[in-house]
Amino acid sequence: MSRTWSFLQMGGLAQFQGNLGYTDRTDRFYDWDSTVANHTRVHRGDLAVIRDAAHVLGLGRIERLEVEHERPKTRRRCPRCATTGFKRRGSLRPTFRCGRCGHEFEHPVEEAITVTGYVAHYSSSWRPMSVEIPVSSIDAAYRARANQHSIRELEPEVLRRVLARRGVDPPESWWHGER
Repeated sequence: MSRTWSFLQMGGLAQFQGNLGYTDRTDRFYDWDSTVANHTRVHRGDLAVIRDAAHVLGLGRIERLEVEHERPKTRRRCPRCATTGFKRRGSLRPTFRCGRCGHEFEHPVEEAITVTGYVAHYSSSWRPMSVEIPVSSIDAAYRARANQHSIRELEPEVLRRVLARRGVDPPESWWHGER
Protein backbone atom coordinates (compact mmCIF):
# COMPACT_ATOMS: atom_id res chain seq x y z
CA MET A 1 0.00 0.00 0.00
CA SER A 2 1.25 3.46 -0.76
CA ARG A 3 2.03 6.13 1.82
CA THR A 4 1.31 9.85 1.98
CA TRP A 5 4.14 12.30 2.65
CA SER A 6 4.52 15.96 3.43
CA PHE A 7 7.61 17.43 1.71
CA LEU A 8 8.82 20.76 3.06
CA GLN A 9 10.16 22.99 0.32
CA MET A 10 12.07 26.09 1.33
CA GLY A 11 12.94 27.55 -2.06
CA GLY A 12 16.54 28.25 -1.06
CA LEU A 13 15.45 29.90 2.20
CA ALA A 14 16.48 27.14 4.58
CA GLN A 15 16.12 28.17 8.20
CA PHE A 16 19.15 26.18 9.31
CA GLN A 17 22.34 26.70 7.32
CA GLY A 18 24.00 23.29 7.71
CA ASN A 19 23.70 22.57 4.00
CA LEU A 20 23.51 24.56 0.81
CA GLY A 21 19.96 23.52 -0.08
CA TYR A 22 18.30 21.36 -2.70
CA THR A 23 17.17 21.79 -6.31
CA ASP A 24 13.40 21.24 -5.78
CA ARG A 25 10.95 22.46 -8.39
CA THR A 26 7.50 22.67 -6.78
CA ASP A 27 5.41 21.49 -9.74
CA ARG A 28 7.80 18.78 -10.94
CA PHE A 29 10.07 17.13 -8.37
CA TYR A 30 11.34 17.06 -4.80
CA ASP A 31 15.04 16.53 -4.03
CA TRP A 32 16.57 15.21 -0.76
CA ASP A 33 19.41 13.02 0.44
CA SER A 34 20.39 10.42 3.00
CA THR A 35 20.98 13.04 5.71
CA VAL A 36 17.21 13.68 5.83
CA ALA A 37 14.94 11.74 8.20
CA ASN A 38 12.68 9.22 6.40
CA HIS A 39 14.93 9.33 3.33
CA THR A 40 14.51 5.61 2.50
CA ARG A 41 10.79 5.33 3.26
CA VAL A 42 9.47 7.25 0.22
CA HIS A 43 8.57 5.10 -2.83
CA ARG A 44 7.13 5.28 -6.31
CA GLY A 45 3.34 5.39 -6.04
CA ASP A 46 3.30 7.37 -2.79
CA LEU A 47 1.34 10.61 -2.58
CA ALA A 48 3.47 13.75 -2.19
CA VAL A 49 2.01 16.83 -0.50
CA ILE A 50 4.31 19.76 -1.19
CA ARG A 51 4.30 22.62 1.29
CA ASP A 52 6.37 25.57 2.29
CA ALA A 53 6.62 27.05 5.77
CA ALA A 54 3.17 28.64 5.52
CA HIS A 55 0.96 26.85 2.94
CA VAL A 56 0.18 23.58 1.22
CA LEU A 57 1.29 24.22 -2.37
CA GLY A 58 -0.05 21.15 -4.13
CA LEU A 59 0.10 17.39 -4.42
CA GLY A 60 0.99 14.65 -6.85
CA ARG A 61 1.49 10.91 -7.06
CA ILE A 62 5.19 9.94 -7.26
CA GLU A 63 5.62 8.40 -10.69
CA ARG A 64 9.38 7.96 -10.63
CA LEU A 65 12.06 7.94 -7.95
CA GLU A 66 15.68 8.55 -8.89
CA VAL A 67 18.44 7.33 -6.59
CA GLU A 68 21.97 8.66 -7.00
CA HIS A 69 24.68 6.93 -4.97
CA GLU A 70 27.90 8.73 -4.10
CA ARG A 71 26.51 12.25 -4.54
CA PRO A 72 28.96 14.87 -3.23
CA LYS A 73 27.58 17.35 -0.70
CA THR A 74 28.98 20.21 1.32
CA ARG A 75 27.93 20.14 4.95
CA ARG A 76 28.47 23.22 7.10
CA ARG A 77 29.03 23.25 10.84
CA CYS A 78 29.45 25.63 13.76
CA PRO A 79 33.20 26.15 14.28
CA ARG A 80 32.82 25.78 18.07
CA CYS A 81 30.46 22.81 18.67
CA ALA A 82 30.26 21.27 15.15
CA THR A 83 26.44 21.22 14.96
CA THR A 84 24.67 21.85 11.65
CA GLY A 85 21.87 23.65 13.52
CA PHE A 86 22.87 27.28 13.07
CA LYS A 87 20.99 30.15 11.48
CA ARG A 88 21.84 33.05 9.22
CA ARG A 89 21.07 36.40 10.81
CA GLY A 90 19.37 39.11 8.78
CA SER A 91 21.38 42.23 9.54
CA LEU A 92 23.48 41.49 12.62
CA ARG A 93 27.14 40.61 12.40
CA PRO A 94 28.68 38.12 12.61
CA THR A 95 26.41 36.53 9.99
CA PHE A 96 25.65 33.23 11.76
CA ARG A 97 24.51 32.20 15.24
CA CYS A 98 24.58 28.63 16.52
CA GLY A 99 21.34 27.27 17.95
CA ARG A 100 23.14 24.84 20.24
CA CYS A 101 26.02 26.77 21.84
CA GLY A 102 25.11 30.38 20.94
CA HIS A 103 28.44 30.97 19.19
CA GLU A 104 28.35 33.81 16.65
CA PHE A 105 30.59 33.48 13.62
CA GLU A 106 31.19 34.75 10.12
CA HIS A 107 32.29 31.52 8.40
CA PRO A 108 31.02 27.99 9.08
CA VAL A 109 33.37 25.04 8.82
CA GLU A 110 32.71 23.21 5.56
CA GLU A 111 33.21 19.50 5.03
CA ALA A 112 32.83 17.41 1.89
CA ILE A 113 30.65 14.35 2.45
CA THR A 114 29.13 11.73 0.18
CA VAL A 115 25.40 11.00 0.37
CA THR A 116 22.76 9.06 -1.49
CA GLY A 117 20.53 11.51 -3.35
CA TYR A 118 16.84 11.03 -4.10
CA VAL A 119 14.52 12.82 -6.50
CA ALA A 120 10.77 12.13 -6.48
CA HIS A 121 9.10 13.07 -9.78
CA TYR A 122 5.35 13.80 -9.81
CA SER A 123 4.82 16.36 -12.61
CA SER A 124 2.30 14.39 -14.69
CA SER A 125 -0.15 14.21 -11.75
CA TRP A 126 0.68 17.58 -10.13
CA ARG A 127 -2.30 19.52 -8.79
CA PRO A 128 -1.60 22.97 -7.36
CA MET A 129 -3.92 24.05 -4.59
CA SER A 130 -6.82 26.07 -6.00
CA VAL A 131 -7.46 27.61 -2.58
CA GLU A 132 -5.11 28.79 0.14
CA ILE A 133 -4.54 26.04 2.70
CA PRO A 134 -2.47 27.04 5.73
CA VAL A 135 0.09 24.39 6.60
CA SER A 136 -1.22 24.41 10.18
CA SER A 137 -4.48 22.91 8.90
CA ILE A 138 -2.74 19.59 8.16
CA ASP A 139 -1.10 19.29 11.60
CA ALA A 140 -3.65 16.71 12.76
CA ALA A 141 -2.74 14.47 9.78
CA TYR A 142 0.90 13.96 10.78
CA ARG A 143 1.65 10.48 12.11
CA ALA A 144 4.50 11.78 14.30
CA ARG A 145 5.16 15.10 16.02
CA ALA A 146 8.67 15.45 14.54
CA ASN A 147 7.95 18.91 13.16
CA GLN A 148 11.63 19.60 12.46
CA HIS A 149 11.68 16.92 9.74
CA SER A 150 11.30 18.02 6.14
CA ILE A 151 9.77 14.68 5.11
CA ARG A 152 6.88 13.59 7.35
CA GLU A 153 4.33 10.84 6.93
CA LEU A 154 0.67 11.84 6.83
CA GLU A 155 -2.45 9.88 7.73
CA PRO A 156 -4.27 9.86 4.35
CA GLU A 157 -7.84 9.81 5.70
CA VAL A 158 -7.22 12.79 7.98
CA LEU A 159 -5.55 14.70 5.13
CA ARG A 160 -8.44 13.81 2.83
CA ARG A 161 -10.96 15.33 5.27
CA VAL A 162 -8.87 18.50 5.63
CA LEU A 163 -8.65 18.93 1.86
CA ALA A 164 -12.35 18.15 1.35
CA ARG A 165 -13.31 20.89 3.84
CA ARG A 166 -11.36 23.29 1.62
CA GLY A 167 -13.00 22.04 -1.58
CA VAL A 168 -9.97 20.06 -2.82
CA ASP A 169 -10.83 16.53 -3.92
CA PRO A 170 -8.07 14.51 -5.63
CA PRO A 171 -9.10 11.38 -7.56
CA GLU A 172 -10.39 8.49 -5.45
CA SER A 173 -7.55 6.27 -6.71
CA TRP A 174 -5.02 8.55 -5.00
CA TRP A 175 -6.31 7.55 -1.58
CA HIS A 176 -6.05 3.83 -2.27
CA GLY A 177 -3.03 3.78 -4.55
CA GLU A 178 -0.96 0.63 -4.84
CA ARG A 179 2.73 0.69 -5.54
